[in-house]
Amino acid sequence: MHPNDVQIDDLRWADVVLMDQRLKHWPERDSLETIGLQPMCGVALAAVYREHVDSLGDAGGLTAFAVHSAHLADLAGRLPPECATHVIARMNNIEWAFSKTDPELSSKVAALGYAVRRMPEKWPDQVGEASASLAKKLLGLVAEKKWNERAWDDVLRCQVPLIDLASGGHGLLFIRWLLQSIIPFPTFLWDEHWVSANLRITRDSLRSVVEGDSTLTSELVNVRYQGLLEDFSGSRWWKGGVEQLAWKIRNKGARGTKEFHAALEQMAGHELEPITATSPVVCIDADLRPTGRVVDIEKAVRLVPDLWPTFADEPLAEIDLILENPRLRAVVHPLDTEMLATASDDEDG
Repeated sequence: MHPNDVQIDDLRWADVVLMDQRLKHWPERDSLETIGLQPMCGVALAAVYREHVDSLGDAGGLTAFAVHSAHLADLAGRLPPECATHVIARMNNIEWAFSKTDPELSSKVAALGYAVRRMPEKWPDQVGEASASLAKKLLGLVAEKKWNERAWDDVLRCQVPLIDLASGGHGLLFIRWLLQSIIPFPTFLWDEHWVSANLRITRDSLRSVVEGDSTLTSELVNVRYQGLLEDFSGSRWWKGGVEQLAWKIRNKGARGTKEFHAALEQMAGHELEPITATSPVVCIDADLRPTGRVVDIEKAVRLVPDLWPTFADEPLAEIDLILENPRLRAVVHPLDTEMLATASDDEDG
């Protein structure tokens, strides 16, 4: 639909409104002399549409706004051109920035739309049991899980916006919190990188278990995240649930690394490729994404990047990668710079 044809009822009806970032063919806009009536890009148009929907109050319902473009670097502004999509969305006051080249574009848009539709028309007015119960329901956190309380404590540490929502905040705050501050990072939810590192098996082995039918498969299904936006960007698992699973295995006598791995293989019913690092950690790159490599903690240093949530697991990067990347080197934790200097001297030597 062309912007000229969009009516307020279209916005009120929609769960998700997608706009191209580059709005080139719009003669009616270009013929105007008042620049305030000339939104130059999708982000600017989203701001106009959002204000119109918000002006309707509760009658406007919830509508998510996102752009989709083959040129996401346009949205990065002064940020690095390869900046992650959740950062782009956050900096541009939209729910998400979709790449037109993403093979999962349709499923991600559908997941976002379904999430919007699942949100209540009005959040409970007071912060209390009703508000907490609704959040737990949306997150798929059921009381029957033995690690339920631990998981909810983890959620609360991640600054879930219950106070803002109870104070009349827009229901999309909850979706934005999940999309931009939780799912992209190792928080109370872990993706396969952190799960495999915790279980000390490779990601390929983890996938073989997830796709199989074994005792270990059932255990992982039990701790898999099945809440709002569960299908948006790959599978996630509850951090508290995974750690509880590992503790349960060790508590049965498999305390050593070899014994723990043997117990996992017995539960899986087949061989699993172990991670050989003594203390395996997941490392990220300059774009704050996992590199896919798990290394020993002695080969990594801590980072303090601006856009990494303080409540997320501590970000680590491989020393060899940092030595090659000035951007990463600039955000090394001050207490770890000596390790980096030593590594650099060893490399020069």
